[in-house]
Amino acid sequence: MSVWSWKKNGWLDCAFATLLTLAIILSSTSIAFRKSFTTSISFNGGSFPEVGVFNLFLYISSFLGMVCVILRYVYIADKNVVVSNASLLLNKLSLLPGISSFAGLLIIAAFPLTSKQKGGSLQTVGAYIFFTSGILFSLMQTVTTFMYSRLSKIFLARVVLVIIVAGCFIAAVAMFEKSQSPKSDPSTNNTLGNETTVPTFTETKQMNAQILAFGFERVCVFVYALFFLTFFIEFQTLSTYIILRPLVMTSPSDYTSSSTVNERL
Repeated sequence: MSVWSWKKNGWLDCAFATLLTLAIILSSTSIAFRKSFTTSISFNGGSFPEVGVFNLFLYISSFLGMVCVILRYVYIADKNVVVSNASLLLNKLSLLPGISSFAGLLIIAAFPLTSKQKGGSLQTVGAYIFFTSGILFSLMQTVTTFMYSRLSKIFLARVVLVIIVAGCFIAAVAMFEKSQSPKSDPSTNNTLGNETTVPTFTETKQMNAQILAFGFERVCVFVYALFFLTFFIEFQTLSTYIILRPLVMTSPSDYTSSSTVNERL
């Protein structure tokens, strides 16, 4: 039997926030470096057989995020703080959007936007699941915080972070829809027999909308990671024990012989 244990779990919270922030930075940097910098590794891993560093960070962040959601549930369920029945129920209900949020992040990692396998629509679905479920989880946990701490500093900090996350998400969706509006025909300019295309005012606005949507989305993810960092002090009070026990499989003949002995007795 093997036992692994550690007394403080705040490092899980920090690891999750760090990896998710690095994923945002790599995703932003990949705009200027779309091609792979080796034969098999790229930023986004959008073309087979590339392995995306960005996607790898998202996979690990998804796992750590789910662990943090479960730890937050355990912290409230084990009554490390004085809680009411309503807060316990709200804590249980928040498990679903919390887990769903990082399931959406797994979809984003599995289907890069640059994939040749028509994964763009699936990534959009994953993004909506990640953000909407994440905002709902953050809101429910903020309400739970109010139930046991009232107008404490940690509650006010979580309120501000939830407002920023929700605001950035709404702004990102609005800018994304604006960038997807039908484009008008670009104007042409004939100079010495050469036809040149001049971007119209509408195209410029759509390009700016795409940039704003990209920025709001990244800010939303970064602030969402900061929200989880507010659990650090609470996670430091939790201890984790992992026990591995070997399982010995017996053959059917052993069961037969043992039953025969029991019958004789």
